[in-house]
Amino acid sequence: STRSRLLATTLVAACTGEPAPAASTDAQPGAIEDPRDQYALLHDIEAALGDGLGRDAGAMTSVQQAWQGRRYRWELAMVPMFCTAPERCFLAPFDHARSAGGRIRQGWMPRLELDATGFAALQQACAGKAACVVRIAGTLQRFVFEVEQPTALELGEIEIVGAREADATESWLASKARS
Repeated sequence: STRSRLLATTLVAACTGEPAPAASTDAQPGAIEDPRDQYALLHDIEAALGDGLGRDAGAMTSVQQAWQGRRYRWELAMVPMFCTAPERCFLAPFDHARSAGGRIRQGWMPRLELDATGFAALQQACAGKAACVVRIAGTLQRFVFEVEQPTALELGEIEIVGAREADATESWLASKARS
């Protein structure tokens, strides 16, 4: 917690005679939220990957650094079979119906870092909804985007902002068949 970090830095300063370093406000609840959503992240990932034949590690690192450690407010779909416990809760990040003219080719699902209270709040927010779309605020704490690894995200410091029933025009689990 912030209080623990402040106490620790004060104690270090008192013991060494050095001035206490400024407390970090990175990734703290209430910090300024980055307005970009998961679709902007998808765009950045796909741009870095290019045609997929050659992976530019530098471009991938730039995307990772531009996104990790920031706080976001995203709408995600809660699928009960993917979110079964506080330590095992993954949400579907994309409404495939929003992908005009193309399929979403990324397969990552962000993991939420939840304690028992946060997990209960998520379950309660989605109770009674056949297809629950939850709005969360969270910090992208872990973002694996490397040449030899599958893309993986972990959002922490989760705040459940709201939940709603998915609209009939939305497709959170798969692209609708083209006719």
